[in-house]
Amino acid sequence: MAPGTARPALPALLALIGALLPGLGGAQTSAHPPEAIIPRGGSIQVNCSTSCDQPPILGLETQLSKKEVAHGDHWKVFELSDVQEDSHPICFANCHTQTTAAMTLTVYCEWLGPGGGTRQAWWGRGGRVGVSAGQDSPGCSVVGPELTH
Repeated sequence: MAPGTARPALPALLALIGALLPGLGGAQTSAHPPEAIIPRGGSIQVNCSTSCDQPPILGLETQLSKKEVAHGDHWKVFELSDVQEDSHPICFANCHTQTTAAMTLTVYCEWLGPGGGTRQAWWGRGGRVGVSAGQDSPGCSVVGPELTH
């Protein structure tokens, strides 16, 4: 084989390696916890972090009431308070390009059922997955087939 015949493949190989390896713009953003179930009116802390190789612009996009409670070079913790309904907050990081990570926040309702017993209902991806008192409570709609606990 002549020495010059293998060289045309070298640029293609280098381009393939460059596409597969993370480099500029290869940073990832994460939200922790990725899923949470909290009582209606409750609060939760969400950690947004990034693997960016330089100081990023980092934040949390949500319509819920939020407050930054801690931070580091590549992470921030936000407290979401008085959560009344299911939500999907989104962590974002601007580092070369913008990356995002969403979390799923599911709210459950708790109330006194017949006879004073506490009943709960909560919803998930497939509809209601919790228990109920067999009736609606103020601000909490009971849907789907009744489940007892």
